[in-house]
Amino acid sequence: MRLRHAVLGCALLFALAGCRLRRHHHGYDAGVVTAPAAVALADDDAGADDAASPEPSLSADPTAMRGFSLHKSGCDGGDTDSCVSLGLDYERGTGVAKDMQKAVALYERACVAKNTTGCYDRALIAFHAKDYAIAMTDFTMACKGEDMDACAMLGRMYRDGQGVAKDESAGAGFFKRSCDKGNGYGCNSLGLMFEEGRGVRKDETRAFAVYRTACSSGNEMGCYNVARCQEYGKGTSIDVAAARKLYKSACDAREGLACAGLGVLYEKGKGVMPDQTRANDLYERGCNLESATGCRYLAMSYEHGMAVTKDENRALALYKRACDGDDSDACTDYGTLKRKMSGQP
Repeated sequence: MRLRHAVLGCALLFALAGCRLRRHHHGYDAGVVTAPAAVALADDDAGADDAASPEPSLSADPTAMRGFSLHKSGCDGGDTDSCVSLGLDYERGTGVAKDMQKAVALYERACVAKNTTGCYDRALIAFHAKDYAIAMTDFTMACKGEDMDACAMLGRMYRDGQGVAKDESAGAGFFKRSCDKGNGYGCNSLGLMFEEGRGVRKDETRAFAVYRTACSSGNEMGCYNVARCQEYGKGTSIDVAAARKLYKSACDAREGLACAGLGVLYEKGKGVMPDQTRANDLYERGCNLESATGCRYLAMSYEHGMAVTKDENRALALYKRACDGDDSDACTDYGTLKRKMSGQP
């Protein structure tokens, strides 16, 4: 049986670093995209005009309906911040029927008027719809307007070669620019670059310092990485007690990977009494918080009957869920277990 991984591989670290960038008030759910951004933008003019007409609300919340009314009134009066808020109402279906095309049209209206939040929000929708040309244009405009979330997203696009020739050095530069202005996602991403030596000279000590900045900026993935470095002595001295405390804090703040990290401490008895049941509970919590690693670790417990009733069918489903979450080891484990269950060598 393979042991839990002591340190996540480079590829997974970089995938995790870019999976959940959030605005301070503009969360993004990729599942709400009903049409590619390019299609939505083709109807921008119609969407903007339609936004001026009253819409039937799906919300019975009078506060949400009042907010929609105020945002619409402000936007109709030319206030671009109100247009962005109105776009968010349509994107989330708050006080009005959800309509992504109208949301995109409103974000574009704000962006054309040089509202960087509008540019960022339209870019983020385009990015998740894989319309990287629009995303690059709007993120660039927003970054020039000192929107550090946008600068961090440019770092991601350059680092991964999305809509632009891959340039890890340029990516690190954008991450540093955003980190210098206190952007937690940018700091965490820059820390990963230093840890792995991508686009910059490898420097684990500096990576740890940047992770700490990310964590203090409220980025829970940064807190996870601080804890991981403390657990294994990467760029700092080993301090399992501090790592456990930080894993727990980040897990309580709904960072699934931190829950999985804390679970490993309980499974191995590092700084705590060994407790496989507690470990499994943490793996399950991490899995439910979208941590592919948590799903894989829980699958291993079910496959081998570790403090749970052995259940290969559930293990197989969990391996698949982790594989779908881009955990390559889980994909391998899924194939191995499936062959075993079918009697193949």
